[in-house]
Amino acid sequence: MTTVFEVLFDKIDEEIESVSGAMTNGSAKTYDEYQKLCGVIKGLNAAKAHVEDLRRTTEEDYDNDD
Repeated sequence: MTTVFEVLFDKIDEEIESVSGAMTNGSAKTYDEYQKLCGVIKGLNAAKAHVEDLRRTTEEDYDNDD
């Protein structure tokens, strides 16, 4: 069964891949654009960490209810 957390992880990973691919293909024409794309990836990774924390907390709460 696919959980909402797995869907979120997949979507975030897809976006990271997309931005990384754009960087690899030279879409950042200036250093400022490159920094912006790096910030996007950093933010997506932070979001992933928050989702992982929420997943862990939710599972612990669920396990404690049994």
